Amino acid sequence: MESSPKRRRIELSSNPLPAKMTAPESTYRTSVQSTAQQPHADAARVDPHKLKLLSEMSQYKSNTFKLELDEMLLQVQLSQTKNFVAAEKMLHRLRAVIEAIPGHEGLAFEAAVEVMKKRNTHIPFPSPEPTSEVNYKFSYAKPTYMNVVGSYPTKTMTKNSGDLSLDLVLAIPDGILQEKDYLNYRYFHKRAFYLAVVMDGIARDKSTKSLSLVYEYMNDDYLKPIIKVSSSEDGSDNDFRSSHCNIHIHLAAPQGVFPVHKLLPGKCLLRNLQGLRNSSDITASDPTPFYNSSLASDMTYFPYLKLLHSTTESCGAFSRASVVGRVWLQQRGFSGTVSCGGFGAFEWAILMAFLLKSGGAKGRPYLSSGYSEYQMFKGTLQFLASRDLRNKPFFINGSPDIAPTSTPCMYDAEYGVNVLFKMSPWSYELMRHEARLTVDVLSKTSGINSFDSIFLNRVDHAVLRFDASSSLPMPGAEDLEKYRSGGLHPRMGYLQKLYETLKTGLGDRVRLIHISCPLDSSMTLSGTPVNSTRQITIGLFFNETNIDRKIDRGPPPTEKNQAAAFRKFWGDLAELRRYPDGTITESTSWNTKGGKPPIYQQIIRYVIDRHLALGSGELVLFAETPIYPLLPRSEESASLFREVQSEYENLEKDLQSLTGIPLALRHVAGTGAALRSTSVNIPSAANQSSAPIDVIVQFESSGRWPDNLPAIQKIKVSFLARLSHLLENEKGDDIVCRLGLENQDYDLVNGAFLDVMYQSGVIFRLRILHDREPFILEKMIENPMSSHREKQRARHALQLYRATFELLPRHTQMVRKLSHRFPSMPTTIRLVKKWFHSHLLSSHVPEELIELCVVRVYEQAYPWATPCSPSTAFFRALEFLAKWDWRLDPLIVDLGDEAMTKAEIQQSLDAYREMRRTDPTMSHCAMFVATNYDLNSSLWTVTAPTKVIAGRITALARAASSVLKTAASKINISDLFVPSLQEYDFVLHMNKKYFVERHDNRPKFKNLSIDSNNSERKHDEDPIQLFVNEISDLYDGIALFFWNRHSESHVCGIWTPHTATRNWKATITHSTVPMNSKDVISAAFNQEATLNEIARIGDGLITRIDVKS
Repeated sequence: MESSPKRRRIELSSNPLPAKMTAPESTYRTSVQSTAQQPHADAARVDPHKLKLLSEMSQYKSNTFKLELDEMLLQVQLSQTKNFVAAEKMLHRLRAVIEAIPGHEGLAFEAAVEVMKKRNTHIPFPSPEPTSEVNYKFSYAKPTYMNVVGSYPTKTMTKNSGDLSLDLVLAIPDGILQEKDYLNYRYFHKRAFYLAVVMDGIARDKSTKSLSLVYEYMNDDYLKPIIKVSSSEDGSDNDFRSSHCNIHIHLAAPQGVFPVHKLLPGKCLLRNLQGLRNSSDITASDPTPFYNSSLASDMTYFPYLKLLHSTTESCGAFSRASVVGRVWLQQRGFSGTVSCGGFGAFEWAILMAFLLKSGGAKGRPYLSSGYSEYQMFKGTLQFLASRDLRNKPFFINGSPDIAPTSTPCMYDAEYGVNVLFKMSPWSYELMRHEARLTVDVLSKTSGINSFDSIFLNRVDHAVLRFDASSSLPMPGAEDLEKYRSGGLHPRMGYLQKLYETLKTGLGDRVRLIHISCPLDSSMTLSGTPVNSTRQITIGLFFNETNIDRKIDRGPPPTEKNQAAAFRKFWGDLAELRRYPDGTITESTSWNTKGGKPPIYQQIIRYVIDRHLALGSGELVLFAETPIYPLLPRSEESASLFREVQSEYENLEKDLQSLTGIPLALRHVAGTGAALRSTSVNIPSAANQSSAPIDVIVQFESSGRWPDNLPAIQKIKVSFLARLSHLLENEKGDDIVCRLGLENQDYDLVNGAFLDVMYQSGVIFRLRILHDREPFILEKMIENPMSSHREKQRARHALQLYRATFELLPRHTQMVRKLSHRFPSMPTTIRLVKKWFHSHLLSSHVPEELIELCVVRVYEQAYPWATPCSPSTAFFRALEFLAKWDWRLDPLIVDLGDEAMTKAEIQQSLDAYREMRRTDPTMSHCAMFVATNYDLNSSLWTVTAPTKVIAGRITALARAASSVLKTAASKINISDLFVPSLQEYDFVLHMNKKYFVERHDNRPKFKNLSIDSNNSERKHDEDPIQLFVNEISDLYDGIALFFWNRHSESHVCGIWTPHTATRNWKATITHSTVPMNSKDVISAAFNQEATLNEIARIGDGLITRIDVKS
């Protein structure tokens, strides 16, 4: 769901709250109440608006949050009086038809089947189906009563609920059921026959014959089929398409028909299954918790409807809190169906109703009926996050003796139902995980608004949510039959086995395992399945410390039972190992040499092969597998960047040890991307195009420095020449130094550098920092005698100085610190940079901006957990770029050890608004980026990317994100790095002879590497880069050029709007062709001549030019 412009404007125009209004919620409530109760001489002066604001602040996270919540509720809630007129008429017609269906009494199984077979109506018996050996009868009589339940009568339906439905419940008469029907599927078989009669009656009645009717499993519960009634499409009285919903017909058992104490989760209700098909593998000792609660839940339709109605009347915010909870669940992919977690809007509402009665200390209510919808929402999440309902079940209306199990338990002792019976261990873990994330973000007091992430963004895409995701096919029906147990469908039994196997195999390498699989949800009147998708998706949250561990330690051989279980599980991989500390344990060892996949993938394939089905492991597909080969020498990157860091430390020592310098060395600061471990290519002797690594050198202060900027630049040249001489004399052949000049036509900025190359092939580029330069530039800007042009030049020079000598060292230091906190972050940055380069944006996007976007993915990870894998972080970076509306929102990134304060965030927001006010067309700063070291100047993006390039980034990211969400398991991720050349006006194909080799291929023999170091490498003489720089300067304002610095096969270009046909003027700077018209002479852009000029400039470099027709 996209946020509306209106909501955005409210957010930007909202005033910040005073600092004194940041106390906890309970403090607000107390202070407001006590203020109201105390008499005061100046009570008449109290502003009622302020009192209302204080009252609302006690009940909501902030006033902005309340405004957004109110707007969201207004947008998502349905107007039931308008929308469902046609569906209500259909409900009345269905009631009349059902009441007219004739009864059937005491039919034996064969007779019942024969009756329905003649009518061509399938009886949806749950498996195992009955046979002629069963001794109970099947009957039908008119329902005792019918009523609509669910979100329609409680007025909590929302627009984004997927397939809307009205739920009509028919109460089965008492006489149909017997006392022992809770055993051995008897109730569910009788229920299926009753439903088939209703289906047949509706299908045969003239007034409803044209309706579309199918059986569906209620919430994927294969024990309880229901009837789905869909509108006809013939324009008749049965056409209720205008209501945009379906009608579901459910069956309810009479309340109290079965004794509650017989339905406890620990009971076994499948004892004697003689007479049922395929039931030999079910033993009488297995507890049947799913079966028991599924049966008991059929007796709770009307009692729970009454409970929700009464709670809505007693708690004013209950209905709104139910809608808020529904939206939160939907955005995270949860619903009441088994395949979507088994926890939906109904379970949320019942949980809140229970917490208003109990759940707190000493049996007191956990929630108060005076809470706002926000407090109800947050309190419910806190309960889910803090209380493990597996180890400590939540009992309401009694305290039965129920032992903890692997599934959550919220047990209503009055009706004998575990409301959470549809939840699996993995869905419950994911639910608690999501609840903890949301509670954490709601509890933060930072000024960053989190409303969008909580309610407006879908977060259930596997490639974005999990650190790793994979898929495998569901086995066939015959193979699944052996997994039937405890009343579970064989597919759920298989998923349970898969989960337990993966949990044992992966152990503490992962924090959470989640499994999802769409189940067969519906069948036609004759029993033909409608849906049969059977692809299992596995999601993992990594434990970053252990995920790549190469040896797993098991129990010692002295613990015989545990050691035997370990050997049984791991088979031939289990081995006894002695460790340096003298311990001997059962162990397994793994490695990734020789191009083997990551260890966790090896484990998953092995354990599935061994414990589920031989050969199944090879069918597992991993979404992130193609990521690793995309970076050069990815598997060695950590150690190779350590080599760069080691050489940098050598440089520091070499500089510090020098004598004979006029001023003492004060500070050395590395600022190159390689020192942040974030450069795409890794500097080495074999990589002949390794970019020099920038280093800043600062000497002690001295009054002998001149106050003239051109003179300062000349002094720097002298200092660098002296450094070069001393270093070469000191280190001999180990170092090669080269003095270079830059910015020779711009004497206000740094004009010289010194390249220092070590034998390893690493090159450092030294520049000298002089702290007097910014003061001189500021004086020039403030000097009233300076011309406008001089002031502009001074401002640009000051920006360049601040970025190079002040911000970049701090940026490098902070990114390096964060890399220790998030080990996968450097690889992610390299991947995102490669993506930008691959799409020909090398010269348009500062690499610091790319790094900040990735840091944001880690530092502000919500609504997801902090990523632990480069692939997931890369996908999330693309998602962020796709959704970031840089026209309306600044990017605020916190890189510090302490969180940015509200005042700092507000300062950045004010600077952003001021920049947009003074530059509404975004001609100077399209993307505003603030950090804790640069709150208000956005220096990284002042000149680039431009508005055109920013739009291009968004379009590319949206295309990539769309592909990832729709077909992540079917595409080759490397395709995301393939550029499309069709959008460009012309493409220059470059001569391969001039490509600079940018691959990290080390020589085979060490002496060859040494020889290459002794040669003079002209690392700045890349002919294609020099060519692109020249034509970019020559055709500035006429064309934009795009190229990939790391793969120079193409240089692409687009013509700017300045080349459009216009009236001829002498000031037109580009080549034109005159076009005569009646009144004026127009000048059309001469594209052919311009391209010929470019071809002449690139003579020998360009092999072909393709022009868009």
